[in-house]
Amino acid sequence: MTKDNVVEIDFDEEETLEILDGDDVVLPSMETASQDTPATKTLKVAVLGDNNLSKLVEITSVSGNRESGVEVKKYTEIDSLIEDKHHLVYLTEPLEFSNDVVDDAKMLDSLLKIFNAQPGITVIIKSTIGFDTAKKIVASFPPDKVVYSPEETCDDDLKEMLNSTVQYIGSHEDGVATYVKYLNTSSTLDRVVVSGNIFDIVATKLVSVSYKALFQTFWNQVNDYLLEDTVANYNFVKKNVAATINLEAIPSYVKAMVVDGNSYKKAKSFAGEYNNRDVRILSSSTHKLPLLDECINFKNLKD
Repeated sequence: MTKDNVVEIDFDEEETLEILDGDDVVLPSMETASQDTPATKTLKVAVLGDNNLSKLVEITSVSGNRESGVEVKKYTEIDSLIEDKHHLVYLTEPLEFSNDVVDDAKMLDSLLKIFNAQPGITVIIKSTIGFDTAKKIVASFPPDKVVYSPEETCDDDLKEMLNSTVQYIGSHEDGVATYVKYLNTSSTLDRVVVSGNIFDIVATKLVSVSYKALFQTFWNQVNDYLLEDTVANYNFVKKNVAATINLEAIPSYVKAMVVDGNSYKKAKSFAGEYNNRDVRILSSSTHKLPLLDECINFKNLKD
């Protein structure tokens, strides 16, 4: 992340973080970077990207005070963005893939250029990232100046994002406080804040969307099987399962140890619903539920 002509970033976690406030903020001159102007009442917000995430920021960034304002400016090129001065920068461009491997070079380069241009600025990452990218960010940039705040829903539906009731915020506690302060005063979003360190939010986001994908895939497969191979009514089944099932997320090996007294080594070999004789009846009846096979470790079964 370092180059001969790159300014080294200070990683002092003891540095006091200035809270953004529409009524009390000093904006560096937009004319000349070497001169400061008197206090201004307009928050300068930059958005890198042109997609649903950037539209979400534009739509919801509105001052709640008539004596202050929020000015959002969208950029499609990082070099143009760093020519201006800002109080807050949003990154909304999605990570790219190269041969099915995440390529985060462009995002990391953008972060590096932003912090070299304005070392004390706060950057909000709206794009979904993984653990490897999060590790690079934490190792390379001030932890209280980078905030990971992905959407709880997928970013292909702007209306769904606008209706979301959850706000993920992952950062150092000072970074969380900065962004919460901004949202409270300069955003129309009214959401329940779920905050933690960046890795917890990375995991929460990824597990959430993956669970939804698995859930949807399972019911797609059930629909195919019931409609094509049985006389059962899919709607009846779906409604009653949803109304009566008690979902739990206790790992299988814990139940195998505590309930059945299996050793840790044996219990760790179990998969899915390890007491799965009932599940086997459905799984053995059709090949249209491959996802169900993945939930069963057939070595667990006893005839």
